This record gives sequence, structure tokens and C-alpha cells, in this order.
Amino acid sequence: MARRRSRIANFWCHVWEGALASFGGELAGNNLFQVLVAALGGTAATLGTLQTIGSFAFLAPLVVAPFVEATARKKRLVMLLGLGQRAPRLLIAGALVLLATRRPLACLYVIGLIRLGGALATSVLVGPWQDLIAETVPIGRVGRLFGFRHFLSNVLTLPSALACAAILAHVAFPLSFELLYALSFGVMMISWVIFALVDEIPPAAAPKPRPPIVHYFRDLIAAVRTDRNYRRHLYHAAFNRAGLFAGGFLAFVAVETHGLSEARVVAVAGVLTGAAMIGGTLVLPFVAERVGPKAVLAGAAGVRAAAMLTAALAPSGTSFVAAFFLVGLARAARTVAGPPFMMRVFPRGRRVGYMALSRVALGPITVLTPITGGIAMARYGHGVVFAAAAAVALAALLPLAGITPRPESAVGPDATPGP
Repeated sequence: MARRRSRIANFWCHVWEGALASFGGELAGNNLFQVLVAALGGTAATLGTLQTIGSFAFLAPLVVAPFVEATARKKRLVMLLGLGQRAPRLLIAGALVLLATRRPLACLYVIGLIRLGGALATSVLVGPWQDLIAETVPIGRVGRLFGFRHFLSNVLTLPSALACAAILAHVAFPLSFELLYALSFGVMMISWVIFALVDEIPPAAAPKPRPPIVHYFRDLIAAVRTDRNYRRHLYHAAFNRAGLFAGGFLAFVAVETHGLSEARVVAVAGVLTGAAMIGGTLVLPFVAERVGPKAVLAGAAGVRAAAMLTAALAPSGTSFVAAFFLVGLARAARTVAGPPFMMRVFPRGRRVGYMALSRVALGPITVLTPITGGIAMARYGHGVVFAAAAAVALAALLPLAGITPRPESAVGPDATPGP
């Protein structure tokens, strides 16, 4: 009974920590960053280059994977990395204070380097954090956990998008952006305090000694070579990652091509994406429990393709903004179905290594697609780029069809009834 209460408490700590972390992240998220690049005089190629700088963080998880995987109690490590994930918000606000009006282009690249630091901490954090969730919450409730946390964050984000738009419209630049990045940091620190309440359940068995690094990577690569499920998951992730970059240009195109104001884009994107995420993250966890996370991921690919085709073919800004709603719905589906599906594909005890290896394998795609997309958009127009992203999203369905997830009993703690 005590263990059951602990898992229920862990469930809600993870939900509220994630809700506030996601909400804080969205206060100064990708849409605001795109608008900031435009406000500082950047082009589509500049935006692609800046997004590429942050993508170089993909190597970090594999370098530290042997040490992270050998850590039996991962909570302290996740909390330390969480500080590195949150601090860049405050540093960006400081960079804007010092450089935005005097050296705007230099300010952009300083911000790019700060974002790289945050991306390094985040990339290392994801593996032990998801492993900690798998070991402290029954796998049958992981979809609900991610659904509820993003439902709550988007309930908060919906009105805050209007508040952010009001700040951008009525507070002078760059103070408006400085305020939003500072607020983002404050909310994310509250989430960090809530995470400290998670009760890390001690492992049943004594931790295995860490093998020599050469042996660790040799064994990891050998395991992956024989794991057909993992390879298909990697192909699916590669197609999915290749298509995701286009979403990083939606707000930019709305401002630069369709002539919408910065405040309107932030408000509309926040409201439409938030509405889709609220509905999707509330309903889809129960759908995933009924039909399986694999079917929900297939639906996400179809919806994302529809979003990109809408963005490619929309004749005006009024119809273009519908893409934000569809992107939000696809994101909601991947949010609730992606983590539990991954936990049933990657073997227990090797999740950190598999996740790290995946990030390295997908690294070239992560690095090249934003800058390539920015250059292609500048040369051929946004329609070609968004149409290509739609085709890639549909191609992700082919490897997904061949994946057979492990049963829930082989994944984590028993499915103790919970929320």
C-alpha cells in the first residue's frame, strides 16, 4: 500500500513538474524565438543557422551514457542537469539587455551559443529523466502522465499567449522580450522545486558495476545490431525528425510572407496550438491505452503531413494559421504516445544507451535540416519546403508499421492501479 501511494504521488509530481516546465518553456518557446530573430533583423537563413547551432548538442548523451546508465539513483543527476536546462532563459534576457539595441546581429549569435548550452544540458537530461519516469510510474500510466502534464501546461499557455502578445504589442523592444524570457525562467524554477518531491524508488537489485567504456560501447552496438525493433524505430525517428524542422519556420513565414504582426502571430499560434494540445492531450491518452501508442503515432504522422500541406498551399495568412492547430494536434499525439512506445521498444536497463545512440544517429539530420531548410526556403519559397516536409512525415509510417513493442510486464514496475 505504501508503494502504491508512492507511485500515485510520483505520478502527480511528474505531472505538475512537467506542466510548469512545459508552460515556462512555451512562454519563451520556438515561436517567440522566431519572432525575436525577425525583430533583430535576421533572415530565414539566419534562423536556420541559429537552430542548427543548438542541434550540435546531439553528441553529449552518448559521451556520458556509460556513466549515466551506471547511476542507479538518477534523481540527483536529473536535478543538476535541470538547472543547466533552465539557466539559459535568464542568460538570454541578460544578452538582450546588453546587446539587442547596440549589436543586434551579435546578440543573435550570442543567444545561439546560450541556447547551445541549454541544449547540451537538456540532451543529457532526457535519458535519465525518462528512465526515472519508467521506474517510478507504472508503464500503463505513462501515456496519461504525459497527456495530463501537457494538458495542464496548455491550459496555462492559452491565456498566457494573449498576455505575451499584449506585452509584445505594448512594451517597447527589447524590454518585452527580456520580460518574457525572465518570466520563463521563474516558472521553470518552480517546476524544478516540485521535481525535488519525487520519491525515487530504490532498485530491487544492486547496481551493476560500470564496465570499461570500450566494452560498454562494443556491447551497446552489438545489441543494436541484433535488435530489429530498434533499427525500425530509428528509421521511423529519422523520417520524423527530418520533417519536424519545418515547424520551426511557421511563425517566421506568417510574419515575413503573409504580413501578420508579431503580436498577432504569437497570440494566434499560442491559442490554436494550445487549443489543439489541450483537446489532444486530454483525450488521446485514453485512446492510446485502447488502441495502442503505435496507432496514435501513425495518426500523428498523417496530421502533421496535413499541417505542412496547409502551410504550403494557404493563399493568405488567415488560412495559413490553420497549420498551427494541426501541428498542435500532431504534437499532442506524439506527446502522449511517443514515450510509452519508446519505453516498450528500448530494453529495460539499456534505455539511456539506446536513447543516446539514437541522438547521435539522428544528429546529422538534426544539424543539417534547419539550415538546409532555411536556404531552400530563401531560394525556392516556403511552399516547396513545407510540401517536402509533408512527404517526409508520411514516409515515417513505413518503418513504424514493422515495429512490435514489448509487453508492459517487461518494461518497468508493475501496473499498480493509479490515476
